[in-house]
Amino acid sequence: MVGQSFLPRWLGIFLGRIILRVCPDNRPSEPCEGCHLRALCKCAQDHHLEAAAIEMKVWTILLGSSLAALLLWLLFSFSK
Repeated sequence: MVGQSFLPRWLGIFLGRIILRVCPDNRPSEPCEGCHLRALCKCAQDHHLEAAAIEMKVWTILLGSSLAALLLWLLFSFSK
């Protein structure tokens, strides 16, 4: 359970939206690079989704190549 929050996901989203509405620095026209609530900003969430998609592609390629190597090893080791 490392990295897991003790709050349910819906509660974290709800509290995050409240904090973003109350925050005086929350201006939609400005980039959220300097905001202290960057983890809750929409642009940061979009960046996280893009990074998660890239990570999934990398894991898929690693899994596919390791399966291919395993199959080749089995093919050549038992074909003698």
